[in-house]
Amino acid sequence: MNLKHNGINIYCQFANRGSRHVLVLIHGFGGSSTDWVLFTAALPADQSYILIDLPGCGKSEKGSDDSFYTFEGLGDVVASVVKACGVKSSVLCGYSAGGRLVYYITAHQLIESQTAFVAISTTPGIPVEEAREERRLGDIDHAAMIGEYGIEAWADRWLKLDLFEGLKQMPEDFMTEYRKRRLQNDPEVLQKYLLYSGTGVMEPQQPLLRELEVPGLLISGSRDEKYLGIASRVTRVNKLYQHVVIEGGWHTLYIEKPAETVKLIIDFLEELN
Repeated sequence: MNLKHNGINIYCQFANRGSRHVLVLIHGFGGSSTDWVLFTAALPADQSYILIDLPGCGKSEKGSDDSFYTFEGLGDVVASVVKACGVKSSVLCGYSAGGRLVYYITAHQLIESQTAFVAISTTPGIPVEEAREERRLGDIDHAAMIGEYGIEAWADRWLKLDLFEGLKQMPEDFMTEYRKRRLQNDPEVLQKYLLYSGTGVMEPQQPLLRELEVPGLLISGSRDEKYLGIASRVTRVNKLYQHVVIEGGWHTLYIEKPAETVKLIIDFLEELN
């Protein structure tokens, strides 16, 4: 269905199966709700979930106002969708850039119905200012590269990153479709995500998260050393956070190992009961 939000259509899908907690699935940079297809197929038949295409992604319209692409603007989009679905207990689940948005929404308490969160291969922000500035400059360069060379060059470069080593082991037909979806991105939209909600401009959310009583499940792949280390450090922020590592997994765990990822999340939801 399409939800009108501040003048643009936001695509979302609510699979209401009667479960107590509703998973709100938020895709990563350059992705869309379709990326969750293997994950949702592995969910129990009675688990409810919401899929969202963020502005300018998938079937959602892009906003001309740059504020749509800030953390505040994106958080408002997700909050509006959850409210429109009438959810009583939501558990936000985000991958990579979507996970950063989950941390932001949680830290700023934007969704009244939020009970907990799941963060897959992600970060709540870079705490060291010098490192954050270095990343900000890197995001600017990344955006400039997209503008100069176009989407196809970006997609080829993006999918060659070590982060996506696990994806390279997926069946060829799956990867053909996955790459095709990357090529459907609007270069201007990708640039705006990098400039307005990239890791480099994200204020570290750890100080706010430390004060909240919202349980969190952090999931990492054993081969994704960078984000495994980040998640391990984030568990020190709040005693209600638990970190689980999927053996043999890389960055895109919800695609590479959907059954294992789903099991961890369902076990976590059962603990909330």
